[in-house]
Amino acid sequence: MICRDFADRVDELIDGTLPPADASRLREHATGCATCAADMARAERFRALMAGGGRVALARAADHGAAIRAREAAAAAGPRPGALVRLRAPLAAAAMLVAGVGLGWAVAPSAPTIDAVLDAGEITLSRGERRTVGDGRTVVADTDTKIVVPAGSDGSRLRLDDGAAVFQVVKGKPFTVETELGTVDVRGTLFHVARRPDRSVTVGVMSGVVVFTPKGGGATRTLRERTTLTVAPDGGQRLLSDSETTDLTLRLEMQALEMDALRGDLVARDEELAALRAQAGVVAAAAAPAKPGDTIPWRELGVNACKLLALRPDDPAFLDSMSIFLANSKELAAVTGAAQPWDWPMHPVVIARSAPGFVEALAPSAPPEARARAAAAMGSAAEEYAKAATPDALPTAVFQARMRMLRAIIVGLREELGADPAAELARAVALGRDGMPIRVSSVQGPAREEFVGHWVRQLDLTDAQRAEVQSLSDRRIDATLAVQRDIIGRLGDATGRAFLFPQMMWGGPRRPRGDGIAKPDDAGSGVGAGETPRTGPAPRVEPAPVLDAPTAIATALSRIDAKLALTDPRLEFERAVRVIVTPEQYARGFPPVAVVTFKE
Repeated sequence: MICRDFADRVDELIDGTLPPADASRLREHATGCATCAADMARAERFRALMAGGGRVALARAADHGAAIRAREAAAAAGPRPGALVRLRAPLAAAAMLVAGVGLGWAVAPSAPTIDAVLDAGEITLSRGERRTVGDGRTVVADTDTKIVVPAGSDGSRLRLDDGAAVFQVVKGKPFTVETELGTVDVRGTLFHVARRPDRSVTVGVMSGVVVFTPKGGGATRTLRERTTLTVAPDGGQRLLSDSETTDLTLRLEMQALEMDALRGDLVARDEELAALRAQAGVVAAAAAPAKPGDTIPWRELGVNACKLLALRPDDPAFLDSMSIFLANSKELAAVTGAAQPWDWPMHPVVIARSAPGFVEALAPSAPPEARARAAAAMGSAAEEYAKAATPDALPTAVFQARMRMLRAIIVGLREELGADPAAELARAVALGRDGMPIRVSSVQGPAREEFVGHWVRQLDLTDAQRAEVQSLSDRRIDATLAVQRDIIGRLGDATGRAFLFPQMMWGGPRRPRGDGIAKPDDAGSGVGAGETPRTGPAPRVEPAPVLDAPTAIATALSRIDAKLALTDPRLEFERAVRVIVTPEQYARGFPPVAVVTFKE
C-alpha cells in the first residue's frame, strides 16, 4: 500500500465505513508511516472539531466582529464635523480562520445554496459571501469571485474563473476545482484556490491533502497541510514550505516596519500643521491613523501563548487559547506579515509585545520586578532575532537566529524567575516544539547523489556549477560527521546517538527519500539507504519520562546547542553556493532548511 492510497481512504477509516480487513490494513500501515499517522491524527482532530468541540471560539469571533460592525455603523451615521473617521473592516478573516479549523461554518447559516442556481451556470460571490455546493461542500469567497457550476455536476465540480475562495469538503465527499492551469482534486479537506491578476494560480492547503493536476497533462502534485503551490501561466510551478514561507514573512515584516517609519513622519507633520492652525486661530481636529497592532490585546495574547506551551493541537483547550489570536487575525497578519495562525504565537513581534502577559501567566507569584525583567529579556531576544532575520539573510542564518532567541528566552526566564517557570518553555522545546526535527540521511551511493541533485534542480545549476556544489556537499558532510562525533563525545554514546538518529514509533531509523531528506519507509520496515532490513516485531516505545526542571532546561539547551552546531556546516555550504550562483538562480530560492545528520 502506498501513502496516497492511505490519504484517499483515511476519512472512511475514521468514519468507520471500511470493511474490517481494509480498516485493519490501513491502521497497520499507519503504525509504520509517520506521514500517514499524522494524516490520520489530523483527520481525527477535524472530526472531533466538527462535532462541536470548538464552537465557543467561533461565537467569540462572531461577537467581536458584530461589535466592530456596530461601531462602524454608528460612525458612518453621524461623524462629527471636521473629524477624521477611520472605519475598521469587519473581521471576516477571523471568522473564516475559525471555520477553517473545522468549526462547522456557522456564519450566515441561512445563505442560499448554489444548487438553486445550477441552471444559470455562472455565479459571482462577493468577498466573505458563503455558499454550500451540494452535499457536504462549502465555498467562502476571499475576494470578489466568479465560479461556474457545470450542468449535471451535482456540486462535485466547480470552475474558478476569477478571484479567490476557501473550500471546505466533508470527509469522503469527492470534489474538484477547475482552473485554466489545472485541476485540484480533494476528498475531505480545507483549502484555498486563487486566480491572480497575472493569470497565475495559487493552491494553499490548511488541512488534509489535495492533488493538483496540470492542464494538458504532466506530473501531478500531492499537497499536504501548510504547503502552498503557485503555478505560473507558462506552467512553471513553485512549492512553498514552512521554512520558505518564514523567509517571505520576515521580508513582509521589514516592509511593515518601513511603513511604520513613514507613518511616523506623517504623524509628525500632521502635529506641526495642527499647531500652526491653532496659532492662526483655526480650530481643527485631526486624528492620525492608528499604527497596526494598537488595538490588539497583547496581554491576553501573551497569557494564551503561555497556555499553548502545555497543549497539543488536538486538545480542545488548544482552540480556546488560539481563539484570541483568531479574533485579531487581520491585525496580527498586518503587524507580523504572517498569514497563518500557527506562526503568530512565536513570531518575534508578538513575543516582544506580549511578553508581560506571557510572564505573568508563567509565574503569577513572582515579584513584579522580576517579571518585568524577564519580559524585557524576552523582548530583547526577539529584537535580536528580528535584526538577524533580514530579507537578504540566508535561510540557515534565519533558523540559527531563531534557535538563539529560544535559548536566550529560556536562560533569561531561569535567571529572573527560577528553574520551574523556565522549564515550561524548555519542556516544549525538548519535545520538538522548536519546529525542526532531526532528519537522518545516508552518505552512501544514490542518497548522496540525490542530496546534490536536489540543489541542482532547485537552482537550475550548470554542469560546472554542479561539480562545485558536489565538492561543497562532500565538505559539508565531512564537517557534519565531525560535529556528530563531538556531540557523541559530549553527551555519551547512547544519548548522543539517540539524539542524532531518532527512532520512529515502529523502531526503525528514517529512510532518505529522493531529495536526501529522511522520511519513514513506506513499507514500514525502518530501513535506511544501505542498511539491512530488521526482522521481528517493532519494539514498544515507552512514553518519555517527565523531567525535573533543571534536567528539562539542560536537555532543551543541549538540543538547541547541538542543532546550532549541526547547522553550522549547512550555513557555510549556503554561503559558498551563494557565491557561485547567478542573481537569477539565487532568486529561485534555496531549498528549505533541514537539520540533517548522516549515518556512515
